[in-house]
Amino acid sequence: MKFLDANQLYWLIPVVLIVIVFARIAAVRRRRMLKALLGGAAADPDAVKLSPVKRGLRTCLLLVTVILLIVAAARPFWSSQLIPYQPRGRDVMVLFDVSKSMLAADVAPSRLEHARFLLRELIARSPGDRFGIVAFAGSAFLACPLTVDQGALDQYIDELDTSAVPLGGTNLERALQVASRAFDGASGGNRAVVLLTDGEELSGNSNRAVEELKSQGIPLFVIGLGNPEIGAPVPEADGSVKRHASGQVVTSKLNETSLRALAAATGGIYVRSTVTDIGIEAIERRIAGLSAAESGESGRRTVPIDKFPLPLAAAAVTFLLYTLVSERPGRRGRLSMLLLFGAVLLFNGPISSAQDRPPLPSGEPAAPVIEAAPELPGQADELYNLARERQMKSDDTAAPIYEKVIADAAGRDDLRFRSFYNLGVRSHRLARGEYAAAEQTLAAQQLDAAQKKLTAAAAEVKNSEELYRQSLTVGDDSGASPGRTLQLLELDRRRIEELKKKIEELKKQQQQAQKDTRQAQEQNKQSQQDKQNQQDKQNQQDKQNQQGQQDKQNQQNQQGQQDKQNQQNQQGQQNQQGQQGQQNQQSATQKAAESASQLEKQAAELNQKQLSEQAAQAADELRKAAEAQRKNRPDEAQKHLDNAAKKLGVENSEQDKKPQPGKDAQANPESQDGQSPEEPLPAKPEPGAASDGKPEPSSEPPPDRKAAEALLKMMEDEEKSLRDARRNGDARRAPVEKDW
Repeated sequence: MKFLDANQLYWLIPVVLIVIVFARIAAVRRRRMLKALLGGAAADPDAVKLSPVKRGLRTCLLLVTVILLIVAAARPFWSSQLIPYQPRGRDVMVLFDVSKSMLAADVAPSRLEHARFLLRELIARSPGDRFGIVAFAGSAFLACPLTVDQGALDQYIDELDTSAVPLGGTNLERALQVASRAFDGASGGNRAVVLLTDGEELSGNSNRAVEELKSQGIPLFVIGLGNPEIGAPVPEADGSVKRHASGQVVTSKLNETSLRALAAATGGIYVRSTVTDIGIEAIERRIAGLSAAESGESGRRTVPIDKFPLPLAAAAVTFLLYTLVSERPGRRGRLSMLLLFGAVLLFNGPISSAQDRPPLPSGEPAAPVIEAAPELPGQADELYNLARERQMKSDDTAAPIYEKVIADAAGRDDLRFRSFYNLGVRSHRLARGEYAAAEQTLAAQQLDAAQKKLTAAAAEVKNSEELYRQSLTVGDDSGASPGRTLQLLELDRRRIEELKKKIEELKKQQQQAQKDTRQAQEQNKQSQQDKQNQQDKQNQQDKQNQQGQQDKQNQQNQQGQQDKQNQQNQQGQQNQQGQQGQQNQQSATQKAAESASQLEKQAAELNQKQLSEQAAQAADELRKAAEAQRKNRPDEAQKHLDNAAKKLGVENSEQDKKPQPGKDAQANPESQDGQSPEEPLPAKPEPGAASDGKPEPSSEPPPDRKAAEALLKMMEDEEKSLRDARRNGDARRAPVEKDW
């Protein structure tokens, strides 16, 4: 059950309380009066003939009567009917200024927003009148044709902004020409033009357009916006103010002089609208003073069948019973109860018949409502009624029946309109059902399933929109409002797309957090390997230097100092590279921590508690890893990185599958240059340096046979020259041609 004036129901509680309070006061006064008249005999049942049960029944009947009267005032209904409709009203074309100067804030919050408010208020105060909208600046276009659909007008008003017309200026002549063509040549007695502007920088020959309006008998009602005395700065899109080429701030004033002249030339009026005095009452009175005419949008509309006579009749019966029921015990009381039962029986008959047979509009054929049919009937009306009945029961077989009505009822635009519209309603409800299922799936922490549900909901929205638009192409039944329904459908589409976008962004952020964590792991592992290589290489160099100092302490002192300097330089370069690598590791780990924190926020917005908690734990582990890297503890950092990767669901990278140093040596014996990939290259030994009995690994590839023979020949020559020098008593050593 629905109500045409549901606000009347607010009277139920206070009125019922008042009746109960007055009944209680009346009972107390009656007892006092009886005690005053009878004294002690007031409590004797033989002296006072009263039935408390019947008195309580009468009070209940009075309460029911009051409740039924309030329900009747709320005008209940539970069915509707189609009636012919020929609206009568005025045609009002609104010229809406969307130039840049309308962004000035001398009328809070801005001239443009204040003009939108005025237009909505004017439309709401003029029911039955057709309104059209022309947006203009340096040019003009028809933003909305004449219509009585307030829902469509609200949608067009929301789209009015300074970007609607890219050409700057205020070309009033062009706007008046567009408005004149939009009237479709109707008579001028019921037409008017309302101009909403600040009058700044009027261009074009507006006098010629005003003369044309005057010749057609169309008045021009002007509403001025702004301050005529103090100029207001014009803001830019970036928040700054507009300036001249010289750097001075551009200001805009209300041009009242020109606007008053325009209104007076056509017999209209000029009003200035401010925040404290919007000035719309004068415009409303002048529009109401125009003669009303048929708007031409004839058709049929759905009118609810008012059922207020039923609760009103029930209230009359209960009040009659209230007067008939006696408070005295005995036979008369039983007779009153019998009358009550008979009245209820008589009253049930008319109620049932009125519900089963609702009145039909005049001139409308009675279309039988089929309760059940084993076979589909042949008439289009019966088919439509059957489809509608099944749709009300959420039966999926209603859709093919509607399609059959559309195919068979070629000459019945009304049935085709309703069929298209009801099919659109079905798809619209399916879309909302899919959206609700997606929200439930999302609450169950299932992102992929929720995304699939939203995709299905978007498909149903698209199908519903197409069906609604097809119903508009067939014809407007006025029993439904496809324009308003399309707005609701657009809101649902935005909700679906917004939720779908949030899920996609969450999944992208999850992948980004996994990628950043994986990179931090790889860099930390590389740091561990580099640190081990540097340590091994340093140990080998220390051993070689110690051996060189023992064997060639006197002969190669200068060469040893040079090697020591080179070693220090190399050590400094290694330390610098290690610091740079450590900074890179910390940067990668911090980036991964930021990605995990962002993932936590986005997951919390979508109520993904499990993912949000895992992301928070991963971010904490990553921050600990960054702190360990700062203290040059790569092993500890690696443990935190592995924990973070586990929380984020990062799979093992390819480097994790490679053998580590000291493991699987047989599977990875040597690299291409004959050196183990984990072992550092040894330093170049000094000539004649003693070893610890173990062969030093060579850093160069083995020479071929000819090169080996040449090398042996040079060594023999060098040995021979040394022996000759000793025999000749020469203390000096022969020069060395090559450092072995």
